Amino acid sequence: MMRHIGMLRRSRARIRPPTVSRNTHWIRAPESGVLRVLVPLGAEVNKGQIIGFIADPLGSSEVDVVCDSHGIVIGRTNLPLVYEGDALFHVAEIGAKANWEVEEFHETYSPDERELDPDDLSSAPIAD
Repeated sequence: MMRHIGMLRRSRARIRPPTVSRNTHWIRAPESGVLRVLVPLGAEVNKGQIIGFIADPLGSSEVDVVCDSHGIVIGRTNLPLVYEGDALFHVAEIGAKANWEVEEFHETYSPDERELDPDDLSSAPIAD
């Protein structure tokens, strides 16, 4: 809206349609130890991908933290010391259904075809 009424410059960046996820889950620590994270927030991860390691305090053994579904990392712990069962990564699941969900989102929430008057914001459509 701020770009539309001239408060911000037009962006030259390519606008990506939003990704819609209906399910999220936490990946939990399989063992206690020191966590080493391999993926940042916002990264797309695949099923079976190693997204971190948990090492024992002496570093003599490591356990892989494996992603169990295709998705996007939307949250993670910042604590290096973890106990078995601790929540490590919050993953929003995406899949084949994501494309039609994006189209459905645009159809449901796209603005009317009429132009908005920047001086009269009361005429702006409001989505339910």
